[in-house]
Amino acid sequence: MINKHNALREFGKFRLDIDKKLLWLGAEPLALPLKAVDLLCVLVERHGQVVSKDEIWNEVWNDAFVEETNLTHNIYLLRRAFKDYGETDLIKTVPRRGYRFTGEVHEIPSSEIVLERHALTRTTIEFEDMGQKAVGRSVATRLWSRRAAVTLLTVVICLAGLAAVWRNGFGAASTGSPIRSIAIVPFKSLSSHGTEGHRGLSMADSLITRLSNIRSVLVRPTSAVAQYENEPLDSVSVGNRLKVDAVMEGTLSEGGGRVRATMRLIRVANGQIVWSGELDRPGTDELGFESEVSRMAARAVASDLSTRELAAVSRSLTENEDAYQLYVKGRYEWSKRSWAGMAEAEKDFRAAIDADPNFALAYVGLADRLLTTTDATEAQALIERALEIEPDLAEAHASAGFLNSFHLWQWQTAEAEFKRSIELNPNYGTAHQWYAILLEIEGRNDQALSEMQRAVELDPTSPNFRADLCQTYYFRRDFDAARSSCNKALEIDPDFIFAHDYLMNIALLTGDLHTAVIEWKASSILSATYPNISDAQRQQIVANCERVASKHDSGSIRDFVLSQIGSDQRNSPNGYRNAQLFALAGDRASALTALEKSIDSRQFGAVFVKTDPLFDSIRDDSRYQAILRKVELSAPVNTPN
Repeated sequence: MINKHNALREFGKFRLDIDKKLLWLGAEPLALPLKAVDLLCVLVERHGQVVSKDEIWNEVWNDAFVEETNLTHNIYLLRRAFKDYGETDLIKTVPRRGYRFTGEVHEIPSSEIVLERHALTRTTIEFEDMGQKAVGRSVATRLWSRRAAVTLLTVVICLAGLAAVWRNGFGAASTGSPIRSIAIVPFKSLSSHGTEGHRGLSMADSLITRLSNIRSVLVRPTSAVAQYENEPLDSVSVGNRLKVDAVMEGTLSEGGGRVRATMRLIRVANGQIVWSGELDRPGTDELGFESEVSRMAARAVASDLSTRELAAVSRSLTENEDAYQLYVKGRYEWSKRSWAGMAEAEKDFRAAIDADPNFALAYVGLADRLLTTTDATEAQALIERALEIEPDLAEAHASAGFLNSFHLWQWQTAEAEFKRSIELNPNYGTAHQWYAILLEIEGRNDQALSEMQRAVELDPTSPNFRADLCQTYYFRRDFDAARSSCNKALEIDPDFIFAHDYLMNIALLTGDLHTAVIEWKASSILSATYPNISDAQRQQIVANCERVASKHDSGSIRDFVLSQIGSDQRNSPNGYRNAQLFALAGDRASALTALEKSIDSRQFGAVFVKTDPLFDSIRDDSRYQAILRKVELSAPVNTPN
């Protein structure tokens, strides 16, 4: 039993102060929830004995009704803390009875008490006077004099402020303002032979995927950091570019059948290292190793995770390392949104599924690639399979929302899926992006702007998000803001075809023929990279661009527009694009006929029929109104005053 006059105990590498509710590792307190430490005190006080669940509840939660998950969650936190520092099996589960603390516990003489420490939720103050040490039991009971009371109150206020920063930031190592956003860059190899494939990127993606489920911290997506996979790193410069508070960098070294990961969290504002961690394990279980690294990093990011966040951080993504690396590579290619990238991504996703038929994210990745094609039959089956494997997978629900938006035209179902995805993972930028597009389709442009701005906030380096923010402003008829956003997208990726498309349409609507021709030429040449176009067709497209550009650089927009009808290689004849062009040329009948055909064939872009400014000239036509009713989009469009 514990001597109440000296409530300090040591086991393994740890020291527990039962009176003050502090767990120490060396000279540093561990950032654990107070209830977890309370639970540990009960177990250590009765070490070697079985402590029943009822006894624990009476000791730790005697003032509140709790579910059993509170107990199991805190047991998990304690075991995880011990395991991170090489101590295992300290807490044994005794089936149907309770828990037993099995560590060898030693009493620490009071003379070894360390001076001046503070904890997350309880503050203690230690004094040294005339070479003798005394420990204050609590602030409230040690007010020896009015002067002492004022002094102690001042200290408590200061320490409370530090505790608030600690809770909101990154634990004991945190200094300065709270860290709310981080970028996790690809790990670097220190092995002489290097790591195979994309191991460093895979490690970063595993961390990103898991830590993105933590609501209090914004984590940049893999697409934002993949460019640094083979580049020398200056974390402060990277952090400034990615607009984050901190950057997590790491190294991997392998040898002797073991693998070691080291991590550092660097504050961008001053280059200070605010946390570091290291994990050394046998190299036989690569994915298990990644999972352990993720848990360590999660503890640095947030010391008190919710049950859902803890489950998301700890979940197994796949049992096959090759499958995961293929998936990471596929997502990187997919994020480019280029035709060549999409083709490469499809190969990678299919290979990942072959390597692990139970890898839910790989099914979602392949579905996302196929959702941009005409036939979404396979994509729908892939999404359903992903949700069978992992019903609460945020990415799968976002893909289901996209499917219902662009292919099934089930607007309410689509919105429910997007909301579910965002509820499961509010840091998944693609869910916000696609939800914004659905809101645009329905003409709810104010809400769309809010969602699209959130996507850009999550990943300001994504040309896709920037271009779609341009689209959002375009549908709001705010053409100046639209131009600005598209130009930012092109600063990131000068060949991002959709930004050129939007800039061309803006120029046509505003009467800027010169810019319209330039952007049309850029878009047309980029479209020649489409996989189904032959080399001869590519040469013909480029030659046609030069000819048309020289002919229409001056003249009328109507003549230029009419010359483009039927020339877009990405759309079928008389498709949605032709409807836009006929409307611009003032040919209402042809525009409506082409539009009706694109709606009847459910052409991919036809969902924007309600909001598209290119159809402003035909909105009063009864045929146009009939089209809107046909697709159940007849409510008024929300545009800014």
